[in-house]
Amino acid sequence: TEVPDLRIVLIVPLPALLTVDSNVDADLFINANYEGSTFATLRSPISVEFSQDQKEQEIRININQKGFQPYKETFLLNPGKHKRIQVNLLPL
Repeated sequence: TEVPDLRIVLIVPLPALLTVDSNVDADLFINANYEGSTFATLRSPISVEFSQDQKEQEIRININQKGFQPYKETFLLNPGKHKRIQVNLLPL
């Protein structure tokens, strides 16, 4: 007798993409992790991975630049979506 060819297929959600634009190049932190500069995300959006059963993910961003007021925002991000954020940092 032949044994059927069984395969396991994992369905993994597509990553979400995040682009952050600001009036000045500033340090970008996502969930307290340094991700580079805000200008860099314009060329290469940040990929946010999701686990198999995850429908959304809370994202906390902090944007800092010397001489400007810090910016903070928290939002939900969904798999496969591309979120763009425009930030106008204000001088101190």
